[in-house]
Amino acid sequence: MNVHRPRIEDNEWLIDMHTHLGFVSNPDELAKDYNMHHIAGLCATVTPQEYRGLIPKLAGHTNICLGLGAHPWWIHDDRISDDDLKYMLDDIENVQYIAEIGLDFSNKFSDIKGRDRQIYWFKKICQTISQCIANTHTPYILSIHSVKATDEVLSILEEYDLPSRAICIFHWFSGTHDELMRATAFGCYFSINNKMLQSKRAKSYLRTIPSDRIFLETDMPEENQYWNGALERERLVETCNMLYDLTDEHLPSITARKHAELLDLEISL
Repeated sequence: MNVHRPRIEDNEWLIDMHTHLGFVSNPDELAKDYNMHHIAGLCATVTPQEYRGLIPKLAGHTNICLGLGAHPWWIHDDRISDDDLKYMLDDIENVQYIAEIGLDFSNKFSDIKGRDRQIYWFKKICQTISQCIANTHTPYILSIHSVKATDEVLSILEEYDLPSRAICIFHWFSGTHDELMRATAFGCYFSINNKMLQSKRAKSYLRTIPSDRIFLETDMPEENQYWNGALERERLVETCNMLYDLTDEHLPSITARKHAELLDLEISL
């Protein structure tokens, strides 16, 4: 423990760039509890249906932005139908936040048919975002899942020129050092959580990632897990402290205002 570590005050806002309010039975109450604990952020969704269902539940919560998502796990095993994915493409022009999308080629998702379906729809989503940027100049923010697929993800992002025209955030980055260097060169961002920082490799990556490319995240709660604002804040503070011990930089003071402005959050910093 670094004894010179700055204290994070209880009224200091923390921004979670990847949380899952839709995984609890009462997302409206959880959003209120986040606000009481000075937490704001981006709520990722795993299906277009989840996104649509959360719109009325999170409406009016100025501390939460809702992301339109299609998680690769749900695409891989057909839990999201082609029709729902087509509807998602139509929805993209009406949103700014895309979370969570990406590719997962880990052993559990290794069959060729499922991988091909993941790639097909990830490319369609990225192509649609690219077209919308050209037509509307919307400043899109993407939270990207990538497991054993980072080179493929980067190639698709590059194909549609998204790193230079959108905020592309790798959520819980787990790629190789070469892939990290490629993502950093493209101008990508990274959201970091406490579990990620338990890895020696992830700790070493922080020496490479510029501090202005780092976001906080929890990736919590898990499905049907009890969660509240106090647990959320505890997790974020732990991540801040771990980051400070590794970098000697107090991340909230560096990034909170910028990230709140990026998400257009209506909170008093």
